[in-house]
Amino acid sequence: LDGTLEIGEVADTERLVLTRADQARMRKPRSAAHYKELMGLRRSNFLLLLLLMMELSYLCFGAFMFCSFERPGELERRLHLKMFRAAFLKNFTCLTDEALERFIVEIVRAHESRVSPVRNVTSDPNWSFGHSFFFSSTIITTIGYGNITPLSTGGKIFCIVYGLIGIPLTLILLSAFVERLLIPVTCILQFLNSKLGHLYQAFNIRVLHLFIVGLLVVVLFFLVPAAIFSSLEPEWDYVDSLYYCFISLTTIGLGDYTPGDSYDQPYRPLYKVAVVGGYSCTLEQWLYQRHWMLRMQTEMQLVHRGVSVPQPNMHSLF
Repeated sequence: LDGTLEIGEVADTERLVLTRADQARMRKPRSAAHYKELMGLRRSNFLLLLLLMMELSYLCFGAFMFCSFERPGELERRLHLKMFRAAFLKNFTCLTDEALERFIVEIVRAHESRVSPVRNVTSDPNWSFGHSFFFSSTIITTIGYGNITPLSTGGKIFCIVYGLIGIPLTLILLSAFVERLLIPVTCILQFLNSKLGHLYQAFNIRVLHLFIVGLLVVVLFFLVPAAIFSSLEPEWDYVDSLYYCFISLTTIGLGDYTPGDSYDQPYRPLYKVAVVGGYSCTLEQWLYQRHWMLRMQTEMQLVHRGVSVPQPNMHSLF
């Protein structure tokens, strides 16, 4: 009897173990899917938090670098201005510190309204037709330098309405030109396929094509214009011109450098109108680059998956 009980107890124990194992195997797919769903939500939140931390870290890095580059020069200029003011008051004893302060305030206000006190009588007005045309182009292209701004109430209201209508219209027009730019770029791709298609894979050829197009963009829209601006602008060196081209083409538009602001610049209004044409071409090229990058990304994903990407039809581009 004792042996029977022991055998029964062992059998019950084995049955209990098997039952728990079976239950664990039955619950495993459901539990795995359940935790996978939870981890998916947690993963998305984690990625969002990671991107946020990366953005904040990048901002802090930029703030630290800009502070280290620019703060010493600012402190030096402040000290120079303080010493110059003290020397000016010492040389002109008839002028009090309060009178000089009022004069400086008026100069600062004039500068903020873009009325330069330097040879103000003989300089061209800021709101001539050429300058106004240049300002209109910075509105509809969303560059917005900020060096010239409307001060009147009517001008501010009109600027809002003008931008609401002009920005979408400009994007539509530039998108139409972007479609035309696909013709020569596609010709380059077909040429590479005809010459290198039997040697390299389609993915490698498209990467080479993207590199060639990017190199042409850098040369034609950054390096060459920077050389032109450095020769036309008397106070700009090549680095200043390259910096201006980047700030303009990326539509950042800080406004610290604007072409045609030198008072010795001949034909300033005509010069500003000519620059507008360059803005249109470069913004068009920027939109094209964005369109082409998205297209290349999609095609590369298809190539990695083994999907054959058809060549574009040239007749559909005309």
